[in-house]
Amino acid sequence: MLETTGAVQDKVEDAEFERMWRNVQTQRAALRRLAQHLDAYKRLTAEGTDTLLAIADDLTVLCSGQEASRRGSDAPVAGLDAVLGDERELGETPRDMDNAFKARSLKDAVLAIKDAVVPVAIDFNLDPLVVRVVEDRAGEFPSYDDCVRKRQTYARDLDAYVRKAKALGDGAQGDNDEARHKRAQLATARERYQRFNAALKAELAELDATRFS
Repeated sequence: MLETTGAVQDKVEDAEFERMWRNVQTQRAALRRLAQHLDAYKRLTAEGTDTLLAIADDLTVLCSGQEASRRGSDAPVAGLDAVLGDERELGETPRDMDNAFKARSLKDAVLAIKDAVVPVAIDFNLDPLVVRVVEDRAGEFPSYDDCVRKRQTYARDLDAYVRKAKALGDGAQGDNDEARHKRAQLATARERYQRFNAALKAELAELDATRFS
């Protein structure tokens, strides 16, 4: 790149642009990973509540001593009717009945988590406040790849004109029409690169600054 004095440097470099471009690429990759992890978390949460229901079913069977006719969130406590019958016959609360009620309480707690706590946490908090925000931002995230490639093309052109200008030297050969034409080309390439580079850096800086918005 040319310095402000007009002297010729060997290569076009811009550490600030490289830093901002890395930040934007990192942000884009993080958004994609975050969307995948949130989706996996929701699936695992659903699987976890189903597993808890199965545990509650098994504990009910273990406590009552009888297999339930059906399993799942709408299944009755296994053997509860039989336990109630035993209570009426014995005139006291048998241990099996007490255990069956404990199992039922566990199952009710699991159902509350599955049907109330989890939906509230996911449907009313995680989804609108995190998941959809991340998905929208990832979907609308602009692609600057073409712009970066265009900048690289302008930088290579400028490098080429810089080398030609250095080859002219300061002797008499630098005063002819060809030399003046090459210097004009160099000035044009420099202006084009610097204008495009500045505009691209401004957009990348704004995008990087709004990553937590």
